[in-house]
Order: sequence, then structure tokens, then C-alpha cells
Amino acid sequence: MTTLAQETVKYSEQEEKLFRELDKGIDDMEQGNTMSHEEAMRQIRERLLKENAI
Repeated sequence: MTTLAQETVKYSEQEEKLFRELDKGIDDMEQGNTMSHEEAMRQIRERLLKENAI
């Protein structure tokens, strides 16, 4: 497989994953599973701190 073909497959797989995650988020929103922006950002900061902890 050529490099261009490999990159195209990789891009396609990433795009599919993105759309699956967006669909999941929309489903959550329709079910009322939401949180405030502040809470979301707190969770993101907490996760980043854990991932980058040494």
C-alpha cells in the first residue's frame, strides 16, 4: 500500500472515530446527561494533571 493510501485510511479511521464520539455526545445530550461548562473544564484539567503527573 502506498504512503498516500495509508494516510487516507488513517484519516478515514480518525474521521469515523470522531463521528462516533459526536454521535455519543448527541445521544447523551438528548437523554439529559449534560454538565455545566465549568464542571466539564474542571474534569478536563483534573484529567490532564493526572496524565502529566510524574
